Amino acid sequence: MKRNLPFVSIVVVNYNGEYLLEDCFNSISALNYPKDKLEFIMVDNCSTDNSIVFMQRNYPKVLVIKNDANNYARGNNLGIKKAKGEFIALVNNDIQLTKTWLSELIKVMYRNRGVGAAGGKILFEDGRI
Repeated sequence: MKRNLPFVSIVVVNYNGEYLLEDCFNSISALNYPKDKLEFIMVDNCSTDNSIVFMQRNYPKVLVIKNDANNYARGNNLGIKKAKGEFIALVNNDIQLTKTWLSELIKVMYRNRGVGAAGGKILFEDGRI
């Protein structure tokens, strides 16, 4: 199945979240999914911090899109429009993913072809749901 894994676009919407981006994108980069099957997109919602400069310096392979409004839904839609993936993962900037997060979601989608969306379990830092 590894050879036939789908191309996935991961879209992160950000607003003044420079302090969150390192943990978020480090966890995205650490996914146990083939890097040639991944695309990373960050949509910035008019941040006034250094989020865009931080991303350009530290994660140059991430496509950064500048939204002209602070609108979360519009930010996701802008990222989706640019995405090339067969699947699109919408991820908040304050999240840290486990290494198997994406591969497990893809398994669910392949086993259940009638399913249109899947989401991971969201835990607090102490492990509570």
